[in-house]
This record gives sequence, structure tokens and C-alpha cells, in this order.
Amino acid sequence: MSMEMPSEINPVGQSAVRILWQDGHESVYENVYLREHCQCAECIHEWTGEKLISRDRIPPDIRPVSVTAVGNYAVSIRFSDGHGTGVYSYDLLRKICPCSRCQPVAK
Repeated sequence: MSMEMPSEINPVGQSAVRILWQDGHESVYENVYLREHCQCAECIHEWTGEKLISRDRIPPDIRPVSVTAVGNYAVSIRFSDGHGTGVYSYDLLRKICPCSRCQPVAK
């Protein structure tokens, strides 16, 4: 199985980040959604896997101040709230893509 790689990563105004994947799929992640899905030890308890950050504690106007490639497998995002320890693997980003094709609504 080959990992999907992004061909473009761009901001969408001040509210979201857009990834165009090499297979042509497009993912648009609202900034709050990205911050909420951070997998670092400050946000996810490393022993229990419990989520330590809640959506209501994330500033609604949060935005990435930098997005930096980490090797060929991830990006590091530093947010306007000062949080910068999260590394988002491409596998994770594809898994949490919020589009209706990737996250169909259960009926």
C-alpha cells in the first residue's frame, strides 16, 4: 500500500487549509478542526489515548502561522494560539479528511 502524498498545501483565507492530493482528491480542513485533531502528547494522553483538548477551548479564530514539511510523511503546524508541537502525518490527514466522500454521514 502506498501512502498518498499531497501535491499542494495552501491556506483558504484565514479559516482553513486545503490539501490537493496526488490522486486528485481535495481536502479542506477548518483550522479549529485541524487543531482539535492534533495528536501530540499535550493533546492526547500518551498512555490512555484520551483526548486532552476540547473543541470549546480552541479559539474560534485560530489559524496556522506556519506549515512545515517533516520528511516525506507529515507536516508540522504552528498555530496562532502558540501550539506548535503537533505533527500531522499524511496518513492521519487523509484519514480525517472531513469531506462527504471520506466521512459519510451515517443515516
